[in-house]
Amino acid sequence: MATANARPVAPDYRKDGIQALSEGRYVDAIAALNKAAQATPNAPELWLASGRAKLAQGEWLSARPDLERAATLRPEHG
Repeated sequence: MATANARPVAPDYRKDGIQALSEGRYVDAIAALNKAAQATPNAPELWLASGRAKLAQGEWLSARPDLERAATLRPEHG
């Protein structure tokens, strides 16, 4: 039961972006992941997922900075 003081739930852009990527909704994935990265710019999984979504669309040049950022943030996974 909702109360008068209930706050709306903030969107989980990370979750939404990862799910959109897994479903092949690349435009939606990129939009959500960009919003998530604004809040947590040092999260390598966001940059990797964004790069993967861009690659899936054939956007090679725009994917590169995202993938490089992911590799810089987590070099042990490169």
